[in-house]
Amino acid sequence: MPAYDLEFLSAGGPQRRRFTLDDDRPLRGQLEHVLAELDRASVVLQGGPADELVVYWNGTALDPSRTPAALGVTPDRPLQLRMQRPRPQVALPPPVPEAAPDDFMPKGVHAGAALGVAGGALAWGLAALLSDGVGPLRSPESVDAAAGLAWAGLVGALVGWGHRRRTDGGAAAGAARGLLAGLVAGVAWGALRLTVPEQTGSAGAAAWRVGSWLLLAAVVAAALALAVRADRGASGALGRAAGWAAVAGALAGAIGALPGEPMLWQALAFVVAGAGVGGAVAWGLTHAAAALVELEARDERPVGVASLREWVLLDGRPVQLREGGDATVTLVLDGTRCRLYADPAGRSSRLLRHDERIVVGRSRYRFRRRVVA
Repeated sequence: MPAYDLEFLSAGGPQRRRFTLDDDRPLRGQLEHVLAELDRASVVLQGGPADELVVYWNGTALDPSRTPAALGVTPDRPLQLRMQRPRPQVALPPPVPEAAPDDFMPKGVHAGAALGVAGGALAWGLAALLSDGVGPLRSPESVDAAAGLAWAGLVGALVGWGHRRRTDGGAAAGAARGLLAGLVAGVAWGALRLTVPEQTGSAGAAAWRVGSWLLLAAVVAAALALAVRADRGASGALGRAAGWAAVAGALAGAIGALPGEPMLWQALAFVVAGAGVGGAVAWGLTHAAAALVELEARDERPVGVASLREWVLLDGRPVQLREGGDATVTLVLDGTRCRLYADPAGRSSRLLRHDERIVVGRSRYRFRRRVVA
């Protein structure tokens, strides 16, 4: 075992003595033996009653719980023993617990519903023109079928546009995909509608209209969810979207069957069904997500429906938050935890907390975890 020179200040002045230390044993126990030998030799280190022993080597305080080998200590330099006042204990505030995830309603649901309302209003305007005899359609049945097809296409186009715009995926492609999905669903609805002739009598006619709207809204919502689910990968999106849209469709059908001014009730039915489909598709795609991140403000101004950006975080699939076209921050979900990579090379990361804000250039984003049933 190597011999080390130990320097210390005693009542008789500075001293240097040599002791053998084991490089593979912690310093604390060996220093206790050193102090015991000095005490037997009637040598006392200078210091106050409340002072504690601190060991230095090469100007650095050593951790006495570690071994000399682990500390990189060598015998070519002396160990210095100093009696020092203990450092004051700083009372640290208790850590703030992370807020629990909640089952919040994503802003994308509101945006989807608003776009569905716009699509329904446009479709009602077209239906009003058709009902006035504009165009080749003359029979009420053909006008209703054309109005339903227009409603499906316009709602699909706007909802698809909004979805792709919120995820920076190309708004024009989203509109085209939504329009196609809506028209296909509308044609399928028209074919199914022909299999059940419209009922006579007030009760039968009302039930037929409710069922027709329920089927149209459910089919369109399922088609839209299928058209955009590849972007989000949420399982069960079709069933959730179709189910909630069917409820809105049934309500729209009940409104359209009310007695009185038919154009007024038809207009309300169009926008109610549009809102239901737009919100249901967005809700279906986000309901099972473990976490979301959304643009909260730009230049310290809150963003509206048209400027909203929102991403569902899927396990292992990175989401990049950009500023000026470059990926500045990357988020990666790992189970229920999300890591933020601010380094483009991905060398450093940290865990995000629920309801944490992320500032990227002029934009502020909000990260939230959700309760997943």
